[in-house]
Amino acid sequence: MESGQAKPGAGDGKPGAWASVLASELTGDLPCMRCGYNLRGLSIREMCPECQAPVRATLLILVDPKASEFKLLRWPRLTAWGLVVWAVAALIATLGAWSIRLSELTLSWLHVAWSPDWVPWFVIGMALISGLASVVIVAPHGGVSRQERLRAAGGVLAYLPLTLLLWYLYAAVDSGKSLPVFGSGGQENTRVLVRLAIGATLALIILGLRPNARALAMRSVVVRTGRVNRQSLLALLSAVGVAALGDLLRLATTGVRGPFGQALHSSEIVLVAVGSVLVTIGLLGVTIDCWRLRPLLASPGVGITDLLDETPTRFRGER
Repeated sequence: MESGQAKPGAGDGKPGAWASVLASELTGDLPCMRCGYNLRGLSIREMCPECQAPVRATLLILVDPKASEFKLLRWPRLTAWGLVVWAVAALIATLGAWSIRLSELTLSWLHVAWSPDWVPWFVIGMALISGLASVVIVAPHGGVSRQERLRAAGGVLAYLPLTLLLWYLYAAVDSGKSLPVFGSGGQENTRVLVRLAIGATLALIILGLRPNARALAMRSVVVRTGRVNRQSLLALLSAVGVAALGDLLRLATTGVRGPFGQALHSSEIVLVAVGSVLVTIGLLGVTIDCWRLRPLLASPGVGITDLLDETPTRFRGER
């Protein structure tokens, strides 16, 4: 249903037309927000007969006044679960990468390594699954412009170099090294360059997918009205930038010795560590948002016209 169409009885010169509908009864199914009782047939001025919760309170909480303005999703359930898999797989891949680094840290300090050899391949697999799931964001409904589709498709395609870079990092750069990050000689510049390239592909993915993902998030009345003002993907992009700043500092100060060089090296470690932690927190926020959005995408939102006859009762015979 298009947003610009006028409803019968609204603006037809008969004041109070919609007020009469609201004062009469709900003609659609609406579960009470407190006890789940079906409020169909009640006026919004009444109370739920089961728990005495005001009907208008349920309307305010459960009804999205703009539900009819959003275009129908082509595959609602596929889109809903695709978003969840996209975020969850990315979060799991990040946690897998953390396990590799933490295992290396315990090996350096305690001479104990506990991360299995298959974890790098698991990280690569999860990144690939996240990329495949992100396809649902490209054109989830009709009306997505060509520019928006191409931008989102670019974000999806950026998963290919990301996966290849992860494979190169674990299978080539880190291969045969027990302490690739925390070794006495520090990290090789090759590893830092690969990590910068990974950060660049992550930025491309975020920038490519964010507009369409945000449009899906706007289907939530809580997000749209500003009651929850989250910018999870922008925060994630900023976190990637913080980690990249640390890597750039590492490259710029290669060969610097003495106390000053040590201070710069410490700053680089802090920036990369803080950025990595923020990336993980950002992915957790994206995962939570996608999970909360899932039921809103899997089934259409309840609009006011789903609960009320579009033409007020006392004017139905005047057509």
